[in-house]
Amino acid sequence: MTAQAHSPAAVGRQGPSVLLVDDQQIVAETVRRMLAAHDDVTFHYCLDPAEAIEAAAFCGATVILLDLVMPIVDGLTVLRFLRAHPATRNVPVVVLSAKDEPGTKVSRIERDAAEEQLHASHEALRRANQDLQLRNRFIQETFGRYLDDDVVDELLHDPRGLEMGGEKRVVTILMTDLRGFTSLSERLEADQVLRLLNIYLGAMADVITRHRGMINEFLGDSILAVFGVPLADDDDAARAVACALDLQCAMPGVNETLRIAGLPEVEMGIGLNTGMVVVGNIGSARRAKYGVVGSHVNLAARIEGTTVGGQVLVSDATLQECGSSQLVVGA
Repeated sequence: MTAQAHSPAAVGRQGPSVLLVDDQQIVAETVRRMLAAHDDVTFHYCLDPAEAIEAAAFCGATVILLDLVMPIVDGLTVLRFLRAHPATRNVPVVVLSAKDEPGTKVSRIERDAAEEQLHASHEALRRANQDLQLRNRFIQETFGRYLDDDVVDELLHDPRGLEMGGEKRVVTILMTDLRGFTSLSERLEADQVLRLLNIYLGAMADVITRHRGMINEFLGDSILAVFGVPLADDDDAARAVACALDLQCAMPGVNETLRIAGLPEVEMGIGLNTGMVVVGNIGSARRAKYGVVGSHVNLAARIEGTTVGGQVLVSDATLQECGSSQLVVGA
């Protein structure tokens, strides 16, 4: 039985107990985060629909969230078994569907006999249900501003490709930095500094997403981008190198825009490195981000720190990972 918070301590807590029956772990992570703000709600997760009755009885579920679309055993079949079993026949069930058709709605099936507890459960579920209907938006808001639209679409169609718990993976890290920006920012007015950064970062972001890189961080005038997450391809390193060259090719256009705006021109250095890192959600239940951690990230930063304006420096590991790949610049 796959479950979250299935423990005697969790079962003995006061307040609503919510059980989610869904075959996709990313949905469980989303619901868990949405309910984390409600200290009186205990969340449980059942991956296998065939174990839904056992899971509901074990955790003392006061409300069950049930996905309609699941492999092998569909949601309606599970619902019939829940209604037929003495342990779950009186537990309210909210049927969920990710379909976009107007006719596909979240439906409340029954009311609990205990009015007070039911009211609390339904109120918690009402808030959770609003976010469940936007389960695709969770991915879009997390990655949509940092990834190419095609990558986001791929995640939406197969969210299991995104390991929310974290994993080790070989990626290529690309880091950029403007030369002399600190002293330059001290001479400019605040609105000029932000306008310059927005012009520069906007152009760089377009190039990175075009090469299917993930913008992991904007650190002032620096950019940390990763190739190989959340989805990996054989040409990650080659695309990262091609992206770096395209970034430098985009700088004349950036400087032309800056000149027209009455702002100073800038130069950028880029460093790349490839290696094994830890990728996944970093932070807390209330605030987290998808990021990368490891010594190879630090090495990429050191390589970038040795560059001069207009230069791209690549580690041996990245060159070896490229192999015989053909770099496509300006694609």
